[in-house]
Amino acid sequence: TDLFEGQILFRLKNGKSDDAPSQSRYFSGRQRVRQYKIQGRFKDTGATPRKLSEVYAGDIYSQPLGLKPPPFIHKIIIKIMKQAVPGVIMDLLSDSPKVLALSFSGAQTIRIDLPGTEPDIMDIATEEDTSLLFGTSHPTINVHDSAKRRTSLSNPNGLANEYNYNPEHVYTFDFYDNLLDLGLYTLNMPVLGAFDMTRTLGGQPMSISMMVKDPQQDKDGNDQFQYVFGFRVWHERLLPVGRQAQGKALAAAGKPKKKTERDEYLQHYQRAVQPCFNI
Repeated sequence: TDLFEGQILFRLKNGKSDDAPSQSRYFSGRQRVRQYKIQGRFKDTGATPRKLSEVYAGDIYSQPLGLKPPPFIHKIIIKIMKQAVPGVIMDLLSDSPKVLALSFSGAQTIRIDLPGTEPDIMDIATEEDTSLLFGTSHPTINVHDSAKRRTSLSNPNGLANEYNYNPEHVYTFDFYDNLLDLGLYTLNMPVLGAFDMTRTLGGQPMSISMMVKDPQQDKDGNDQFQYVFGFRVWHERLLPVGRQAQGKALAAAGKPKKKTERDEYLQHYQRAVQPCFNI
């Protein structure tokens, strides 16, 4: 993209893999249901270097959720997510729902390497090492301790605001969890159970994205973001829900139903039984 160059690796416990042995080794003995790694460099755009406090991972949806959780459930979900991802920004009730966290605190593991010395993205395990950014004797950050890094850098107005991404370095971000199952398209919450994300999102695809926060807010005082990259994650069960939701909206507006992007995907992937990925 204009801001980043690199590669991404997806592993889905309940999804088809083009490297089944590697996938089996990765998930064996673990409760995780997904992993994605991003490895690459932020481009030198000639602008002010990107601060750690400006780069977020997550997504912002353009439409309200199809099924909004009751306020008390919303609070429980936020509490659980904040335990899993320190500093997460989560709003599921507005007309523009969002789930965001600083990339540098949201990733379970981060490595920073000089070009040519970065690890193989296919490695099962990624060793934490941020010494190129923080040195080897930082008073707060242990460059090999991911838990300490995540809590220390979760506040965008704190330590994360004092350090920049270096376009001369290769960053490896390793994200994984046991909550969001992209193979089954469910959100598995402790105590609350599994939520079907096809209905919850109202036909919108989930997205694996990284974005930069604009220092200027819009005219309504809302934060603005520019995508570093974005992967929309489609599932065959999602597409009919999207068509139905759009059909109802158009019928209410007195307009005939038109063929949509989701229809195109359904036609192309009508025999697919696994998620399909689209940039």
